[in-house]
Amino acid sequence: MKLLHVHDFIAPGNSRYGLDLDRQLVERGHEVHILAGVGEMGPQDGASLEGIPCHTYPYGFKLSPYEMYRYAIEQNRERYERLQAEHGFDLVLMNQPLCAAGILEAAASRRIAKAYSFISPWPLEWKIAN
Repeated sequence: MKLLHVHDFIAPGNSRYGLDLDRQLVERGHEVHILAGVGEMGPQDGASLEGIPCHTYPYGFKLSPYEMYRYAIEQNRERYERLQAEHGFDLVLMNQPLCAAGILEAAASRRIAKAYSFISPWPLEWKIAN
């Protein structure tokens, strides 16, 4: 099965659960791709993490909250439509509402299976940690 796992943000040490899931899916014979926003330390667009192709875009750190919202949705929608046409994914895995919104807006996602998982309330985790 061909899967696209849409991460909100990916960097070394970040997204551990998602990357562990991706590795396990590959070990079980699935073709997995990652779509995510990245910072300076994240994988470049077209790079791979342990053989998993990464399709990335710069995360909008310097944008206002509204601009970031629109930017992330547009990046995920546009890239998903292109990637779906190129790869023909069977399933899209999503784990954050912001990145999921872009996928759900894409016309190409209407005829593909989708799964959404809630991993953690990271804004609350950051608030507790600080």
